[in-house]
Amino acid sequence: MKSILITFLRESKCTLIRWHSHIRAMVYRCRGMEVGRNCVFTGRILIRRKRFCKTRIVLEDRVTINSDATVNRLMHWPSSLNCTQPNAEIILRKGCGMSAATLICSTRIEVGEYTMLGAGCTLYDCKQHEYHQEDGWTRAPQTNEGAPIIIGKRCFLGMNCTVLKGVTIGDNCVVSAGTIITRDMPAGHIAMGNPAVYYPLSERLRTTPEGVIPLPET
Repeated sequence: MKSILITFLRESKCTLIRWHSHIRAMVYRCRGMEVGRNCVFTGRILIRRKRFCKTRIVLEDRVTINSDATVNRLMHWPSSLNCTQPNAEIILRKGCGMSAATLICSTRIEVGEYTMLGAGCTLYDCKQHEYHQEDGWTRAPQTNEGAPIIIGKRCFLGMNCTVLKGVTIGDNCVVSAGTIITRDMPAGHIAMGNPAVYYPLSERLRTTPEGVIPLPET
């Protein structure tokens, strides 16, 4: 009897999440987002876009965005997608997922297929503050120039990672928890520390449906 009740509760929760995701997808489409099929949303995503300007937020098929702490207990705030400039683009490719991640975009942020962003990850493609001799550190002007962030396929970014502007991360990469990425990362590597140091991954973690990703010659 106990196992039947547990199964019933699990199925009820899954059904509730499916209905919630369906309704959220319709709401986000009405707000101008491009939402694919079978996306999953838990909780409410914070969406901020430049008013009266053309921006794009694209969620391809089977994207999962968690903003509910009952789903991932490492989360302390909801997921957030922010377009700060006209023509800014946030693109989450097929099958990728994120929990309580923050994306701040002035040009372009692209997350590849089946890539996962752990709780508290932050991606900035622009600077948030700048230094003046008279006023010290102040908020950067809204017109500050950014540089795109591109993350490849099948990557995993651990909790509380930070990726700064102009960074490209190759396919099948792993970023350890708390790491700050300030420069390009070759495919098939793991990043650790601050500043980040890159090490090759094992062959198992570099294996894809197309074969094993070769390591760059040193």
